[in-house]
Amino acid sequence: MTGDCWTVPLSIRTYRMRVESIPDDYTFEQDVFEALIGRSALQERWAELTGEQCEEVHRIDDVLVGLHARVAELLPAGGFHPLREWWWHLDQGPKVREETERATT
Repeated sequence: MTGDCWTVPLSIRTYRMRVESIPDDYTFEQDVFEALIGRSALQERWAELTGEQCEEVHRIDDVLVGLHARVAELLPAGGFHPLREWWWHLDQGPKVREETERATT
């Protein structure tokens, strides 16, 4: 154990919880921001995820992409994040995920 309290299952659960809260009327910019930060944190440690965990993150990503309009409404464009972190660029619509994944594979 490295001493940090970050665990893959906890991070995935937190990401899912934050994404699932986005459609709520009471969702604030900070909630969306934290969902996207959580997704970035998962990406940074992607090599540590099992195949099943990767699939679970992709399923949550699907939900996030479906909420692209709400995300764009609550957050400004993600211009300072690299395009490979497509979740920060959902203001460009759902196609940004597919285009980014195609470009990086």
